[in-house]
Amino acid sequence: MDRSGSRSPASWAGAESHALIEQGDGTIITPKMNEVNVRTMEFCRRWAIADEVHRCPFPPDYPLDVAFVTTLSGHEIGRMPRPPRMSEQPEPHSPTRLQVCSQMWFDPILQRFARRFPHVRLHYRTRLESFAASENGVSAEVVEIESSQRRHIEADYIVGCDGANSMVRRSLSIGLDGKTLGHPVHLYFRAPNLLEMCGRKPTTFFITVDRGGVWSNVRVIDPVNAMWRLMVLDAGSALDAEAVDREAYLRRAVGRPLKVEWLGTSVWTRRSVVSQRYAKGRVFLAGDAVHQLSPTGALGMNTGIGDAVDLGWKLAAVLAGWGGTDLLSSYEIERRPIGAATTCFQATKSSGDRSGCETSAWLRNSIAIIKNGTMISPSSRTTAPWERRYGGAWAKRSCATSAACSVRLGFRSVIATRTHRSVSPMARHLTLMTRKFSCRRRGPVRARLMYG
Repeated sequence: MDRSGSRSPASWAGAESHALIEQGDGTIITPKMNEVNVRTMEFCRRWAIADEVHRCPFPPDYPLDVAFVTTLSGHEIGRMPRPPRMSEQPEPHSPTRLQVCSQMWFDPILQRFARRFPHVRLHYRTRLESFAASENGVSAEVVEIESSQRRHIEADYIVGCDGANSMVRRSLSIGLDGKTLGHPVHLYFRAPNLLEMCGRKPTTFFITVDRGGVWSNVRVIDPVNAMWRLMVLDAGSALDAEAVDREAYLRRAVGRPLKVEWLGTSVWTRRSVVSQRYAKGRVFLAGDAVHQLSPTGALGMNTGIGDAVDLGWKLAAVLAGWGGTDLLSSYEIERRPIGAATTCFQATKSSGDRSGCETSAWLRNSIAIIKNGTMISPSSRTTAPWERRYGGAWAKRSCATSAACSVRLGFRSVIATRTHRSVSPMARHLTLMTRKFSCRRRGPVRARLMYG
C-alpha cells in the first residue's frame, strides 16, 4: 500500500494508494485453475461480478461429467454425471454454485474489477527486488523489466502473494511444514474433434486408469476452441519441460496416435505444505506463499482468495482508524488453520496417507474463542480486553437490534444473531465494512451486510 509516492512519477503517486507489483504481463495462456468454488462465488456476488463469471466462454450447456477410462478411445470403467452449468441450482447453504471459469477468463475479470478503483494501480512487468520493514512502515525497491528502471516505494504494509517460491517469505526466513506429493506435468494442446475421434460424448474430465492404476487425467479447458490439458500425476523429479516426451504421454492417454497443436508444457512440484507463519510485523503472506496443496478439487486459488478477503478488510479497517491494535494478528489465527486443514484434506484425498498431517493440533493451538468480552487462547489460556485488542468492529454483547450475538475466531469470523436466524449458516459469515459497530446497551448497530 503506497503511502508516499516520493521519487516516483505521477502514475505511482497518490494518497493512500494500493499498488500491485507483478513481474508477468497479466495475460494467462495456460491456466492453472479452472473452477471458482462456492465461497469465492459468494465473494464475486458481493463484489457484483458474479454475472461476469457466469458469462465466461465455457458453454453453459456443456456436461461437467467425470469419466474413468482405460484410454480416451478405450473402455469406459465408470462415469459420474454432473449437470451443465445452466442446469445447476443453488443449494440451501448458499445462493451460489461452483462455476467452471478458467484462470484465463477469471483473471481479466478481477483485473477489470480492481481497475475500477481510482486508488488501485496495477504495475505489470515489474519485479520486487528487495524490501525492508520497520515498526513504522515498509520500503521496497522494484524494477521495471522492460526499461530496467528502478523505483523506490514506501508503504504502510506489504503483502507477499508471490507464489510457492515466495521471495517475501524466504526473506523473512519463514519455513514450510509438510511434504512433497509428486512431480506432475501439465501438457496443453488443441485438438478439434477429439471426442468424435475417440467415440466419446461431451465430458469435462477423463481420469485414465491402466495396469499401473490412475496415472493421468485429461480435462477440457475451452470446449469452443478445443483446448485440453493432460496432467501426468508424477513424471519424476529430474524431468524438465524440454525433456518431456509429449507425444508418448498423449498416445498413452488417448490410446492412439493423435496430431495436435501443442500450446504449452509445465513441470512443477505438487506439495502439501503450510507456512510456519503468515505474517511478521508489517509484512504479510497470502495464497501459495503460505499454503500449497494438490490442485484437484478447486481449493488452491480459492483458498488464496479467502486469504486476500480476510486480510484485505482488516488492513482497510486499521488504515481507516476503526480497527483495533491487534486486529491484524487475527489474520494468522483465522487463516492458518484453514490452510492446514485444506492441505491435509487434499493430501489425504490424493494419496490416502495422513502421515505428517497435524491439522487437529494446528486447530487446537490456533483457534481463539471470543467470549464475554475477552479473548481466550487455547494455547496460552490468557485473556485480553476486547475493545483494546480488536476495536469496536465486532459485537461484545446483545444490542438493541439483536437478542444474541457471538463471535468465533476459527474457520471464519462468524456473527450469529437471532435477528438473522432465518439466514443460512453461510450467510452469517458477514464482512463488516463500517466505521463503527457499537454494542453498548441500547446503542445502535451500524454495519453493512455485504452478503445478499
